[in-house]
Parts: sequence; structure tokens; C-alpha cells
Amino acid sequence: MTRTSEILPRIDDCDCTPSVQHLFRRHYLLQSPMYYIRWLYAVLYSLYLLFVLRAPTDTDIVGYIENTTMAMLIRPATDGKSGEYEVTVYDCKLCASGGHKLKNMSLRYKTGKNGVQVLRFTRNGVEVSDRSQIFSTIYLYHIHSMHTKSHLFSNSLVRHIVDNDVKALQESSYTSIPLHYVLLHSSLSVLEWGGNMSRYLGYGDACIRESVVEESRNMSAMEGHQAVHSWKSHGKDSFAGKLLRSRLALQVVVERHGIAPKLLDPLFNHTIVHSVDHHGSSEWSRLRFSLHPWDKDCSTYQAFNTSVFRVLITQPNLNPLAPNTLRSINKPFYQDLYRELKNIDPQMADVVTASVIIFLLVEPSSLLPVSHGKDTVRERGVSIMDLNFDLGLDDLLNPVEPEDLSFGNQFFQHVVMDLEVFSSQPDPFAEVPRDQAESGIKNETISEESSAPPVVTQVKCVSTPPVVTQVKCVKPPRFPAPVSAQDIEDKVKQRVPKKTQASTRWGKSVWDAWATHRNQQLHNMDIALGMLTEQYAVVPTDLSRVSHEEMNFWMAKFMFEVRKLDGTPYPPKSLYLLTTAMLRHFREDLKRYDFNFLDKRDTRFEEFRKALDTRMKELTAMGIGVTKKQAEPLTPDDESRLWDSNTISTTTSQGLSYGVFLYNCKVFGLRGMDEHQRLMLDQYRFGTDAQGRYMEYTGRVSKNVQGGLQQRQVDVKRIKQYASPTNPRCVVNLFEQYTRHLPEKSGRFYRRPLIKSSEPKFSLQPVGVNKLSTYMKSMCTDAGISMEGRRITNHSGKVTLATQMWGDGFDEQTIMARTGHRSTAVRAYKRPSDALLMDVSNKLQPPPPKSRPTATATTTTDHNNSLSTVTTTATNVTVSPPRASATATGSSARGLSRLSIVQPNGIKIFMDF
Repeated sequence: MTRTSEILPRIDDCDCTPSVQHLFRRHYLLQSPMYYIRWLYAVLYSLYLLFVLRAPTDTDIVGYIENTTMAMLIRPATDGKSGEYEVTVYDCKLCASGGHKLKNMSLRYKTGKNGVQVLRFTRNGVEVSDRSQIFSTIYLYHIHSMHTKSHLFSNSLVRHIVDNDVKALQESSYTSIPLHYVLLHSSLSVLEWGGNMSRYLGYGDACIRESVVEESRNMSAMEGHQAVHSWKSHGKDSFAGKLLRSRLALQVVVERHGIAPKLLDPLFNHTIVHSVDHHGSSEWSRLRFSLHPWDKDCSTYQAFNTSVFRVLITQPNLNPLAPNTLRSINKPFYQDLYRELKNIDPQMADVVTASVIIFLLVEPSSLLPVSHGKDTVRERGVSIMDLNFDLGLDDLLNPVEPEDLSFGNQFFQHVVMDLEVFSSQPDPFAEVPRDQAESGIKNETISEESSAPPVVTQVKCVSTPPVVTQVKCVKPPRFPAPVSAQDIEDKVKQRVPKKTQASTRWGKSVWDAWATHRNQQLHNMDIALGMLTEQYAVVPTDLSRVSHEEMNFWMAKFMFEVRKLDGTPYPPKSLYLLTTAMLRHFREDLKRYDFNFLDKRDTRFEEFRKALDTRMKELTAMGIGVTKKQAEPLTPDDESRLWDSNTISTTTSQGLSYGVFLYNCKVFGLRGMDEHQRLMLDQYRFGTDAQGRYMEYTGRVSKNVQGGLQQRQVDVKRIKQYASPTNPRCVVNLFEQYTRHLPEKSGRFYRRPLIKSSEPKFSLQPVGVNKLSTYMKSMCTDAGISMEGRRITNHSGKVTLATQMWGDGFDEQTIMARTGHRSTAVRAYKRPSDALLMDVSNKLQPPPPKSRPTATATTTTDHNNSLSTVTTTATNVTVSPPRASATATGSSARGLSRLSIVQPNGIKIFMDF
């Protein structure tokens, strides 16, 4: 019997420390004769299996994939051949024995009347034909990577869910708790040090840190989850009832803690699919294969490890000879899960617990899908803890059953989490010094979750793919299940953009910080005396009951006293944003719609508006906030440089990725980040009309087009871009080349480019939001474009669009059709070019000094009476009045006046005017 601790483990107990004693509360085990007999029977049975193990076949290999979470990676053959499928894994960095590392693998197989046939298997680019090595490689990847990372994925989900209120998810996240221990202290540890070696197998640090980071990208490839067909084929089998009732029980958990309903399916998927994973891997434990994929044959020692390793070593509760078992074992978290759910609904608690650890509580054969070749489903029901469930297929197709039981992109969208953030986040464990870690290893308690690959007990092997039984489906009802008031309230909250919600929280947090600081000043006697003489003394932080007069009083002071974290004043625009944030807090959070600080007709806030106006003018006079930060456009020279340097190119993966990003901004007017992140492939269409080839982009929800009541007459953006046959850099050709090389023709638009490939090739993994946010700067840096003194951001692409169209003389309406603006705000993009600025500068320069007219002088000498013409300026002519005389000559008759000057030396000078 076991003695249960009164203190339940919580998620925050999982902050791993070097000693296992600090991780979990203990259950002390009292040994009994029956306990020894049970363990001895398990050992003898496993030894018997050692002599009947057989080598894996093609059916075993494919069956293992299709009956575990590996099924999520199955894709139809890329060449479209009927009945052929592929499983491809990139970015895999798993360590194996002998210094080998699994980097990638690809399997192609086909199904038909003659059964299953493996057509080709490559590992690290080298083809492998030995079936034992193939099975061992797939087993290594699944156990040490994919199954393990599903735990990490769940932990990340729990960390980001419901404002990180992880304590509200105790019941649904217990399956992830032991993995903290596994990944820190066992052979699967993410810590890279020599002590991470199994004492029994010598397995090195298989799940190293770089594997966690790199290969977690494969998680997004799970959107083609094939197991949904198997689930629906169970019919009246008890496992089908567990699936449905487990989801109902989890729904109660979600409602109990106020968790967003949209998170129900992701949590359900992880819990149930994970239990299916354990069950599926146990079916193949009787096969003879090496746990080290690079071994050419399977020795008796390896076969012994395969068949009895889990019983003898990884289940200390079955091994009385383990030195630490008699003292204590890890707390069975399944009991805690059951106890928690029992308090919610006794009937549901049984099936939820059973579905999580189904391979331990129920005869495994009852879990298997319909046997190959049979047309009827299993009718036998199974009693679990004296509770029977007998549900038909129609119950599974009930509207409460999730329509799309998929992981992948939908999973990320559910939890509003980007894979790039997840894969680059720090280890989910505290930094542990080596000496402490070594001490923890010495004291570790070996459990079924630690020390070695979890090779589970053997059951009857079903090696053929499941057959989906055709059952006539009942037409679903016209209307869905009733929507609760809480559901509506949650959806209403979600209508507000996330950035707006963040801005509201920022404004309220600044108010709270200022209020706390000001209220603390009451402890200063000198300041307190002055404050107590005013109408109000204490700044309220709970604004649910504050009066209009009090808010008017404090908002005025808030505008003058609020400061940044570094103590400098906020610029005028930030003060206005703080005001609007507080206004949204009153309306959205407090439901107080009678507060409108900025309404000129509301005289209750007249003093506040005067204070805000005064403070904004005061800050402007001080030069604070007068410099406007805005993205600058790319010049034609910049764009040419991107092409000339092959930064944008149709022959490389990165060049195509950069190119479609830039021209999504410049041609289709996409915003800097949000529209790119949500961009889907089906938003583009290629065609031909009388004008020639074209591509058409159809927008969706954006900043300027939210839909809804106020924008019911506003259409989404539709832009048609025609091809230019004479331009080798044609945008239409660029997009066609990009979409042609994508691994699939649906889903997210931006896929991660595979740089090392000799030809353009892209991963199934979408480009992360953090990577996308630096695309414009990255491509400019790669092209050698100087950004000194320039503000180049992703928004520069849209600025380039508007600036070039203004410069080329397009009217405002045409520009707005491209940029998506619905008001004159588009004029903010009207940036003068450098040439235009130079022209304006020259026009406004002072006029240059004007030169005086020149005079023509004719000189006559007495020596030769010849005339010589001398050109001189007026300043060079010296007139001697006594000798000068004006003589009218024939030139006067022609309308000219002549000045005749006689010099003392006898030279006569005649000047015509």
C-alpha cells in the first residue's frame, strides 16, 4: 500500500534542483510477498520473449509510424503517386552511440493489395536498406526526440497560457511534470556534460540542447494528423468512449478555472495523443532490433535490453532489488490527476485518468484500431474501476467532438505562440553547476521516466495500417451547441487587437506605479502636510468606483508628474496615448462608459484637458518629442543593389524569400509585421486575361480593415499585378518561382528557406515572427547597403510604395488602393525624393551677384592712324575732364552717342554708347 502526501505537486514545483528530493513529494512503498511474485513473473516473461523476438518487417516499420505520433509527419508523395506516402525529418540533431548523430531521415512507402512496402529510406543523405537499422533509426527519433519534445511543447504551452497563470492548469499538465526530471538528470538531459550517461546502456546525451532548439521546428509539421481517422474508426470500443468523455471532463476543468475555451482542443490533443503514443510504442517491444541505429546487427545483449530493459530497470516499482526503491519512489502523478478530477466529476475522473495511462490500466489489445481485413468494429466494452462506457460512432461525431484534431499551425494559433520564440527561449530549467548536477545524479531515483529510452512492455503486435470502417453518419444539426454568456464575453474581448490590449495594460501599469509612488510620499511629513491640504490625498489604484471629480483631479496631476523608468519626461504624444489607454481601461475593463476625458462637451474633465494641453505645449517648447521617428523608403539604387548583389534572386532559397517579402510590401502594401505573419498561400491567385499574365492578391483582416459593424461596407484589399515579359526581374515571375518550390501549396506563405540546399528548397516550418521582423534590415545588410543615419525597418517597403507612386504622379485614390488606407493618413507617406529636395534647396538660395556690362573702346594713334579695339570695363577708364570733349559724329545720326577722350600722349579714345 502507499501513503499519500497531503500536499499535491504543483507546476511550480517543477523548477528542477540537483536533488530529486526537492522535486516531488514522496510515497513510501511497503513491500509484500505478492509484490515480489509480480516482479518475478514480469522478469521471467520478458526473458521468454528474448527467444521469440523477430526482425522488423516493412509492415512493422510503417505500422509503428501510423500508430504513434509519428503519424503526424505522414504526407502524400510529392510526385502525387497514388498510394505512396513520405515521412521526412529535417534539422534533427540526435546523438547516438559511437559518436554518430542523426541529422535527417526520409522514408517513402506505399500501400496496396499486397500490403505495405518500404520503397526507400535515407539517413543523413545515405540510403539504408537493412530493416532493423531502419526501424531502430525511427525508434530513436520517436522516443528520444518527437515524444520527448511533445512534453517540452506542452510545458511551453502551459508557460504561455492564460497570462502565465500556470497554477490553474494543474490537472491538465501533470503528464509533463516528470519530464522536468528526465531532461535534467537522465541520459536524455539537455545539459551537455560527460555525466549524462546511462549506467546501463552507455547512452549519451541524446536530446542535446541544439536538438531541442533545431528539431522543435518539426513540431509545426504535425498539421496533417492522420490519427483522427483511427480514432473515429473505434466505434463502440471503450477507447472511443474515453476519448469523448475525456474531452468532456477536460472541458469541466477548463470552465472551472476560467481558461479560454479555445485552449480546450490543444490541451485535449496533447493529453490523449500522448497516451496513444505510449500505447503505440509498446506494441513493437517484441521485435528484435538494436537500440543503437548504427549497429549492423542486433546482439543478444541488445535484444535483452529491448525486451526486458523497461521491466528490470526503468520500472523500479516492479524491481525490489533496486537499492533506492525500498526507500522511496517518485510520486504517481496519475493518482493526483485522478484525485483532482474526482472532485469535479466522479464519473469523468475515471476515464480521464484511464485515457492518460491507458496502456497501464487496460488490456492493450482493447485499444487497437480495427483489425486489418475486418469490416466490423469491436463491440466489446471494458470496465474501468467498475464504470462501463459503451458509445457508438455517432456519439464521436457529435458536435462536441473537435472537428480538427490537429497539432501544427493550428496548435500555435490556438495558444498565440510563435515557434521561433519557443525554439530560441532558454532551457526550461535553472542553471545547474556541474558539481551539483553530479551530486544529483548520484542521488537520483530511477523511475519509468528516466535513465534510458522508455521501451515499454510487450503486447500483441498489429503491424498493418488501420482500416477505417464506413459508417453512415448522422447529419449534424443545423445549429451548434448553445453559447454561454462567458463565451460571448471572451469573444468580445478578443475583438480588440492584441497591441491595443497591450497598450491598455501599459497605461494602467504606469498609473499604478505613479499612484503607488505618490501615496508613499505621505510618509514624508513635509510633503504629506502639503498633500493633505488638497481636496484628495490618496491616489486610487482601484478605479471601479472612482468619481468623475476625483479622476479629473488626479489625471491633471498625472500628466505633470508621470515619468519614464529612467526619470525623463514622456513626449507629448505618449501623454495622449496614456490618456487613451486609461480611457479604454474604463470602458473595456471596468465597463464604465460614462468616462470620456477627451470629449470637449464633458465639462467634468475640463481641468484635466487644460492640464494636458498645457503640459504638451510645455514639453514641445522644451524640444521633447519634436523629432518624429519614421521609416525611410528604399531608393531605386538600393533596390538595384539588392538584385545586383543576388540578395534578391530567383536561384536561391534565401533570395526568393527576401524577394517575395520586399515586393509584398512594395507592390501589395503589406504592413511591417502583422499582415506578413498571418499571410496564407491561398491569398494569391495567378491567371491570364486580355492584358496578359497577372497575379492577384486578396487581403484579409488588417489594421485598416477589421470588419465588424462599423466597417460592414468596407471591402478587403484586392490588388492585381501584371507581369512584365521584358523585365527579367518581373514580380509575377518571382512569386511564381517561390510558390513552385514550396513543399506544400497551402498554409502559411513564408516558409523557412533551406540555405544549405544547392537549389531553392523550403521547409514545412514557417518563418518565425522574430526572423520576419528583421527581414528588411537583414537583406540590406547582406547587400552591403549603408544604413548609417537611416531608419530602415520592415515598414520601409510600404513607405517605398507610397513615395514612388507620389513621385510618379499617381493620384491619391490610386495610391490608397495599393496601401490600403481609408483616409488622408496616406499623405504621411508623401516623402520628397532627394532630387526633389535638392531642386527645392537650389530654388530657395539667395540670388547670385549680377556682373556689370562691358564697354567697347576704339583707340587711334598718330603714328599709323589705324584703329584698334580695346575691351575694358567702366572701372578701367579714367576720364580727364579738362581734355575730354563730347563730339557728335556719324554715330549720333544712327542713334548712338560717342564720347571722345584725348589723352596727354596724344592718343584719342572714342567710346560709343
